[in-house]
Amino acid sequence: MEKLLLVLILMLVSKSSITNTPKTDNMLMDIEFQDYFVNDKIDLKINNVLICKDVVVNSSESTGFTDVTIIINKLDKNLAQIHYSNLTSNIKLTDKIKIDIFLNGVENVFVVDGSKGKYVGFSKKDGNQLYFMQRTRRFVYD
Repeated sequence: MEKLLLVLILMLVSKSSITNTPKTDNMLMDIEFQDYFVNDKIDLKINNVLICKDVVVNSSESTGFTDVTIIINKLDKNLAQIHYSNLTSNIKLTDKIKIDIFLNGVENVFVVDGSKGKYVGFSKKDGNQLYFMQRTRRFVYD
């Protein structure tokens, strides 16, 4: 009886964590903030829709990864949904995605062609500039 109860509890806990995770079946893009961020503040717009404002970003020294990840899922041929933290926003779907990132008040603009890879990473360069990477495979963090 105790084993059955434990199994039921584990199933409920795993189901609740799965339902809060955006589905990746229709994922268009996975945007991650990666290396060299130390108490930096970002504002982010995708296709002119504000996604986050005044978010403090710190990279892990061991993995080079931050806790800021944005997932863009395709809803239909004209609409996409952006997932950041517990927030969602809908945007008009276009061939290329415009990403405006204000890093400590300095604007960095990127136009991303999703056909070149759906995994996008940003790392901080000197000053308040960003280095852009795009891949067809997930980034690996050591």
